[in-house]
Amino acid sequence: MHAEAFHYSRVSEQHLASQYASSRVIYALALEGKAPAIFRRCTKGGVPVYAVALTALFGLLGFLCVQEGKTEDAFNWVC
Repeated sequence: MHAEAFHYSRVSEQHLASQYASSRVIYALALEGKAPAIFRRCTKGGVPVYAVALTALFGLLGFLCVQEGKTEDAFNWVC
């Protein structure tokens, strides 16, 4: 049980790090005109909210294939 909790914790940390990096890449591409302009929009705190939402959507797609006994397959490619 503890090994599974550690595995899910590690996946969560990696997911957050990759979501941060990829949303900033999308934001930078939008600033250069290589991505749609909507991804340039930020909150007052400087968070590119639409870029974060897009990367979160793709991250959540990885969890759709989680089934009983298949979690290892679903999380291996996320790591």
